[in-house]
Amino acid sequence: MSANLAELRLRALSLDDRERHTVIEEIANSDHPDTPRELIALYEESEWRLTRIEILAHLSKFPQNSRVTDFLLEKALWGEDLGLQEAAILNLGSHRTPATVTFLRNLYRHGNDILKAPAAIALGRLADTGFASILIHDLKQALEKEDIRLAKALISSLSDLRSAQAGALVLPLVTDADWGRRFPSLKLQAWIALGKILRSTQGLGQRAGFHQDLADSIIESQIASASLSQIENRSQWRLEDYLGRYFSEKQKPHPHLPVEFNSFAAEDVEVGIQLFLKNENLGRLAQALEYVSVIRPQARIALMDAVLAESTPETANACLRSLLFQSDPKLNPWMVSNQSKLPQGEVFLAGLILGIESDTGVWVKKFSESLEPEALAHGICDWLISQRPDPKAWEKAQNWAASWLESKPNARISARVIRTLGRLRCQNNKVVSFLFTPHTADETFSARLFFVEKSPIQKAADWMSGLKAADLKNFQIQALKSLVSVKKAKLAFKGDWSFLFQNLSAATVAPELALGILDFSLVEPSPGLEKFCIEALSSKDSRVAIHAIISMQSYTNDKNIEVLAPFLSSKVSSFSGRAVDSLCRIATLRATRVLIDHLATRPLQSELISKLSRSIAPTGELTPYFQGKIDEIMKAHPEHPDWEMLGTLRDKLRPAAPTTPSGPGGVKPMASHEVDEEIRKSIPEFDRLEDPVRAAIRSAEMPFFRPELFAESVDKASVVLEYCKALDLCLEKVIGRQQLFPKIERSLQDFQSVIYSVGLDDELGSASETMKTLSLTKGFTPESFPHHKMKMLAQLFLTGKIVHDRFKALDGLRAWAVVLLLFSRKITSKQGREVKAPLNFGNVSDDSIIHAAKRLMALQDIRNPAAHRQTYLQLSGVENVRKESLELIRWVLKLTQTA
Repeated sequence: MSANLAELRLRALSLDDRERHTVIEEIANSDHPDTPRELIALYEESEWRLTRIEILAHLSKFPQNSRVTDFLLEKALWGEDLGLQEAAILNLGSHRTPATVTFLRNLYRHGNDILKAPAAIALGRLADTGFASILIHDLKQALEKEDIRLAKALISSLSDLRSAQAGALVLPLVTDADWGRRFPSLKLQAWIALGKILRSTQGLGQRAGFHQDLADSIIESQIASASLSQIENRSQWRLEDYLGRYFSEKQKPHPHLPVEFNSFAAEDVEVGIQLFLKNENLGRLAQALEYVSVIRPQARIALMDAVLAESTPETANACLRSLLFQSDPKLNPWMVSNQSKLPQGEVFLAGLILGIESDTGVWVKKFSESLEPEALAHGICDWLISQRPDPKAWEKAQNWAASWLESKPNARISARVIRTLGRLRCQNNKVVSFLFTPHTADETFSARLFFVEKSPIQKAADWMSGLKAADLKNFQIQALKSLVSVKKAKLAFKGDWSFLFQNLSAATVAPELALGILDFSLVEPSPGLEKFCIEALSSKDSRVAIHAIISMQSYTNDKNIEVLAPFLSSKVSSFSGRAVDSLCRIATLRATRVLIDHLATRPLQSELISKLSRSIAPTGELTPYFQGKIDEIMKAHPEHPDWEMLGTLRDKLRPAAPTTPSGPGGVKPMASHEVDEEIRKSIPEFDRLEDPVRAAIRSAEMPFFRPELFAESVDKASVVLEYCKALDLCLEKVIGRQQLFPKIERSLQDFQSVIYSVGLDDELGSASETMKTLSLTKGFTPESFPHHKMKMLAQLFLTGKIVHDRFKALDGLRAWAVVLLLFSRKITSKQGREVKAPLNFGNVSDDSIIHAAKRLMALQDIRNPAAHRQTYLQLSGVENVRKESLELIRWVLKLTQTA
């Protein structure tokens, strides 16, 4: 890594969003050959989801880099959540290879329904005109089913493909007032598409002259105006103009220009191309055939024959690629009969992907002797990747791979295939049995360890348990990575691999090995590794030093906290940011004090305040010191821009209130056991509640126990606040900590799937449409339905911010009501599919959940004015709040009994 990249890396893990993204852009725009590798490494190390999405976007700048393509394919399959998978899929739209296109086609046909939309958009960006007929068929169905998300994606894709057939389907979406009224976002997408597809405004009718309801929407008016201008411009271009520009210009035309030919009749395109059928144009013609789908099979064969008659390797390969992208079975015999004239490696891959032979082994056997090992390995691996999204095809591919590996082919090819099977998380019994038998000391040993790293399974862990020091002598780094994966997967591991890091010094060990040891110390800390981590803090290699700071979170004694503390003040933002994160995770009182003292010296650092308010969770009995420090900051900065976050942090650091309420003057205080005994009469399960909930209930109940202390001149609004706070805390402990929070960390995709299925990703979606999809039209009116809150929470789930900002996001009873309505009931999506509820509360009925959600929202509506100007002088005024809150707390507690 160059000095420049090393310097940028030091800032790439900063707490400051702007600095991170600026640095990542600088790295992405550098011309260093290690740039793609560096971006991938930063993706894996970054804990910020938006930063990961930013990195994925920058990786589209390297369409020819196979490492990047493989990485995006892997993330398209196994992204941490649907949003990251979607970003990876969309950015595959710049990586135009036959394997990528086949992979996306299979993903579209067989993958998660939610991922059909980004797969369709990516295929459009790749100008996959050979798939257009399927997309048109699906657009008809999506419009019939009112699957708006998929319809918008298909319209976008087909507009990139310049599909004239799609124009006829899209046109009614802007001319039919009902479509525009019900689905405004679909109408906007239709206008954008028509600007790319149509060559005449005929059929738009009054829309071309801006009918009154069009002028009512400024955004639509602007988009429609731009689209109409595009249509007018396109109407002036004839087929001859496109052909002349493509074939006659001296400068190399844009490769996607031939897509425009698809806007014209097949006969006209075939005749027009004949006019340019000259030797000097054959190279461009061969490339054009990849993108032009309107040419009929016989005419296409005649053109390819003409190209091959004067072929070069480049034009022959382009002809072959056109078969892969158009994927018409009628063209396959041409490929077989012309094999001798086509590049052998590409013919081999084409045969696999097109499935010309039912037995894959025929093609492998046929070419295994004539192809270079790298070309053969590349072809097999690309084929395996392209089959992965199709369950049936993938099962056949795995069975074939197992039989082929057992035939003991070239070791280099085998190793490459084994690594690919690991990346694809192969769990095929035949493959696993072959790879992880006791006697496996051969040239594929490192590849098998890599397989375990990417796809840890118990049989592989058992195999690893039997390995000895001699087996791992030359594979320490890969062995450590594999062991970390096994430990993270919580698989049983009976081996003792401590010999891998015994008597090693962080000062002398190679950086890559040091990184492996530090990562292992995170999953299995030990006294022996503690010394190594401390030594690594002084490493001259920035990656090692940063990982050492991260690893220190496993060692919580006060001495190590003092070792970490100086990094908080480091001028290197990544060092200080990682130190803050590690101390937050250590979470002892000493670590908390170090962080709060650090904040006191930087009271206006927004990123630090945000991090602490989200992440700090000290263990142990808090003292007034912490809250006092925050009070000092708030007092010194009454106009602080992060006042709310400081308040959240102060509340987290508030010492526990005394459990025995004290009375003023001569009033005798009630003993805590007396208070609790009274409360148990209303809540028999009171002792099951956690301390903060019980404390809030005690505070709320006191006016009813000691009314002599709360005369009519004393405002009882605080009682409303305390009851609502107690209920909020109960929801957080019972629903949040026991179900919601662990599940969003483990499978955020399940929650995102619900949001996509009900259309909450559409910013222009209406309350009435969402109510209809959620089957809530009987329980709510559009005015009472919490649609705005639902959309706000939906964005936090879709962006992944909910994982870190859960306490900020779930900011009251209305938020919990939305969680119940969205994620704890079985829902039928707009497409008629049943969507499984991510939260499971046993046999609790939907009616019970809906009723509880409405009551929570009603309490929120009472609580908000009580927190501001509403006063309650009579206890009777808060009696209903008391009754509702206590009943709902009992209802929440029952959820844990039925789950």
